[in-house]
Amino acid sequence: MFFKRAEILNEEQLKYEVGLIEQIQKTYGKEVIQLLESFISLDDTAKRKVIQYTFDMELLQSVLNDRHLS
Repeated sequence: MFFKRAEILNEEQLKYEVGLIEQIQKTYGKEVIQLLESFISLDDTAKRKVIQYTFDMELLQSVLNDRHLS
């Protein structure tokens, strides 16, 4: 499940979180849910590395797109 917590969620909170997960999946696809599940399991150092890598990939894609348009 998306939120792996030790505490028991009340029914209203659980419904909210399930709805949120469903909306994210509907909007962005199942891969984003898988990405979030993996990201949540990482420690803070690994999370920072993933974020930095994502920024780097975004910049690289932007540069490559600019070269293609030139």
